[in-house]
Amino acid sequence: MRCLLLAMLGLAVSATHAHAQHFGLELDRDSVKLGEVVVLHARIHIGPQQTLASPVPVVVEGLPDGARVVGVDSLQHQQDRTLLIGNVKLAFLRTGRLRIPPLRVIVKATPDDRGFPLESEPLSIDVVPSLPAGNPALKDIRDQLPEQRVDPLLVVAALAAAAGLLWFARRRLARRPAPAAAPVAVAAAASPADAARAALSRIEREGWAERGEMARYYEAIAAVMREYLESIDPRVHAAQTSTELLHVLATRRSNGTWHGTARLFGDADLVKFAGVSPDAGTARAYAAGARSVIDAWASPGEHG
Repeated sequence: MRCLLLAMLGLAVSATHAHAQHFGLELDRDSVKLGEVVVLHARIHIGPQQTLASPVPVVVEGLPDGARVVGVDSLQHQQDRTLLIGNVKLAFLRTGRLRIPPLRVIVKATPDDRGFPLESEPLSIDVVPSLPAGNPALKDIRDQLPEQRVDPLLVVAALAAAAGLLWFARRRLARRPAPAAAPVAVAAAASPADAARAALSRIEREGWAERGEMARYYEAIAAVMREYLESIDPRVHAAQTSTELLHVLATRRSNGTWHGTARLFGDADLVKFAGVSPDAGTARAYAAGARSVIDAWASPGEHG
């Protein structure tokens, strides 16, 4: 009889434990266009005395090819303290019916407890093309532009003018005395943040955004960010995917800094993989945002 009572008590405790924790995950829509952002609404129920090891849920399995995390909100306690709510934003850069793997959090009964995993159910979403069927690709449109021809007489005239200017400049320089050698100053080694800011300035001077070369512009800025983050955190590698890189940084960030970094890489992925073409003003704001994120990571509060 005693064994039977103990067994029944164990089943009751297990049932209560299973009922207390639940990770619900819902999509804001069942279908999304290529490159658009979809929001996953997370609702997590835990026990009154339980906490989460981290307020940021992680992906249990790898995301499908072409899926990118573009934003993660920290899970926030509601009034009763047993419900936490947050959002995860994804962008899909491949068409078809795609599987969204489960998300996971670690639930802890005490601060020293190792905790146990709590996972959501996997979801599916239909990703459809953003252009109607039959529309030509961007490269096909560029191929239809008229060929620009150069007048050979103008080329000859330009070369003759350049030769005359070169001869005149050499004559003027030959008459001037050689300037005294200036002392060579030994410049201090630039910090990783200064080197990244200088690289961003060089990218802006190239004028890619003004000429509409957005893919080249965004990819170059994203590469600078990856190299900078690699220089300040040995766990970061420039060859990592955006999702892998953000997962590493999630353990050493403030919400604003991490979310700003996630937005930068998300925007770059949309331009690179989904063919999104921002205007010049948005592109300039993207470079300014990269500088702000570098400044945030370089602040003393983000080192550790």
